[in-house]
Amino acid sequence: MSNVPVLLVLAKALSKQEQEELLTQLENFVVLCFQVQQINKDFKKIRFAKSRICCHCAGTNVGSNGKNKCFQR
Repeated sequence: MSNVPVLLVLAKALSKQEQEELLTQLENFVVLCFQVQQINKDFKKIRFAKSRICCHCAGTNVGSNGKNKCFQR
């Protein structure tokens, strides 16, 4: 069940100043979410720029033994 209609009714009941404050807080939240996503993408690019690297010897020929999504490698 969606809470959007309830939120819209509650937002319309606020005063203009409270609506502006709510809008500002929502904008800050959205911007923060996009910044976190961008930081995650940048981190992955930096971390895996040279593909996989062994954490012990810094070798690039890394075998992936074990299971991935319930399948034996």
